[in-house]
Amino acid sequence: MTARPTDTRLDAIRAAVARREQAYLDLLRDLVAIDSGSLDHEGVRRITDVLEGILIAERFVVEHVPVGALHVLVGRRAGTGPTILLNAHMDTVYDRGTAAERPFAIVDGHVRGAGVADDKCGIVAALIAVQALDEVGSDADLMVVFTPDEELGSPYSAPVTTRLAAEADVALCLEAGREDGSLVSARKGGANLRAQLTGRGAHSGVEPHKGINAALHMAHAIVELQALNDLERGTTVNVGVAHAGSRSNIVPAEATMWIDLRAWTREEYDALLAEAERVVSAPHVDGVRVATRLEASSPPMEATPAVTALGDLACALGAELGIEGMRHVSTGGMGDANIVATAGIPVLDGLAPVGGDDHTPAEWLDAASIVPRVTLLAALIDRLSVDGVPAA
Repeated sequence: MTARPTDTRLDAIRAAVARREQAYLDLLRDLVAIDSGSLDHEGVRRITDVLEGILIAERFVVEHVPVGALHVLVGRRAGTGPTILLNAHMDTVYDRGTAAERPFAIVDGHVRGAGVADDKCGIVAALIAVQALDEVGSDADLMVVFTPDEELGSPYSAPVTTRLAAEADVALCLEAGREDGSLVSARKGGANLRAQLTGRGAHSGVEPHKGINAALHMAHAIVELQALNDLERGTTVNVGVAHAGSRSNIVPAEATMWIDLRAWTREEYDALLAEAERVVSAPHVDGVRVATRLEASSPPMEATPAVTALGDLACALGAELGIEGMRHVSTGGMGDANIVATAGIPVLDGLAPVGGDDHTPAEWLDAASIVPRVTLLAALIDRLSVDGVPAA
């Protein structure tokens, strides 16, 4: 086996990344200038086309996997050592026109722009890391997976991501680093459950007895769903949207609920989802018909011993690179890392530069974190390609 990277090699990787800092910013500017909201299919396709050209130039074999109206962009480049999956998403939460309203800018050390931290910084981190590794002579076995619908909960790309992840040995996911610089070694699982309740309308003053009140059923269900919360365990249930009825003098014939469910472990997640289905479908009001649909589902990304070992390796490597205080943490938010983790491989997330205020006009990326974080990513790829995936 090739000798593990030395301090001299880490210095070479850092220098190669530093030489590409402006290239990082230039590509990030180009991507931020393209509106690519999840439902803006034209914009996401434009991002896909730009990235395909770069991957081909970097000697990747490129594949477009259709998912709904869009594609998962996959790049493969054979090499030595374990197959390392790099994952980021191409879509944002912003409507068309936001790129013009909030163009790319660097203000007081913060990079600004729509999608700059979530997750265009991660896309660019992957590509610049690959270029830096090429300069130092790395021969890592790489698979790049860029998805188009993560901000919707990946309803179309999830099966493709799971299948591709099963071909890899380890995954490095490229959401932005936490605001304190932490990596992410665990994410809650979450589901978005929609319940449609159908009763029967009636005049509420003349013949209310003929009505079947869907709103009343929903009210009982909401109270029982709220009781499923267990904050000590981190299990949460939230009826975030509830609609019923049309007029005050009509017994509500229709009601709709959207329920957010989250849990840390797969066992708790499965039990919570089953219990929520039971509560919603229980006969709270005689005659109400209930139809539920799971709109999105991301099982937990658990901090297994293998994931912990991978996180510890990344933090140790960060220390070698002079990045102080690095750690890996759990977060309640979900991402494509949850889906990658269903393949059973070790997954570490939050490896892109540091950013925050996602999904808001205040979204930012720390410009000073670009070179250190991309260096860490490139060095971690290099270390895994030589030493292999750390044992649990």
